[in-house]
Formats: sequence, C-alpha cells, structure tokens
Amino acid sequence: MATVTTKQIRELARQIVLKHPGGIRFAGIVEQLRQSLPDAIRTTVEAQVANHLVPAYPSELTKPSRGVYKPRSGGSQGL
Repeated sequence: MATVTTKQIRELARQIVLKHPGGIRFAGIVEQLRQSLPDAIRTTVEAQVANHLVPAYPSELTKPSRGVYKPRSGGSQGL
C-alpha cells in the first residue's frame, strides 16, 4: 500500500475545485479523491478537505457556504 500524504490530498482537491467554476460540494470532492487515491484513509481525506483545503490555498479557493467549495475569482486557475 502506497503512502498518500496530506499535501497530495490537498493538491488534488485543489485541482478538482478549480475544474468546477460553479462550485462543487464536499461529498463530490471526497468521492473524486477516493477514486483517484484509493489507498488514502477516508477520514484523512475528509479532514483535509473540510479543515485544511481553503486555508492552504486562500488566494485560489473559497467556501461561500457550508459544504460548497469554489475557485476564487481572479485566482490562479492554470492547470
């Protein structure tokens, strides 16, 4: 089993959110992360999205309402 770091989880989650300019819900992010990183522990994935994603990328991501994550307008969206 390969080790998945929290930094890898946050970076992939960032890429997922940036691909959804209209926003994406928490469950959608977690589902896509679990598909891409099957060896990652579910609770770690959930915690990284819920507690650490927006603080890690404050100039690129925003959380306009509970459970919704959006790219910040004017943020770096080049993938």
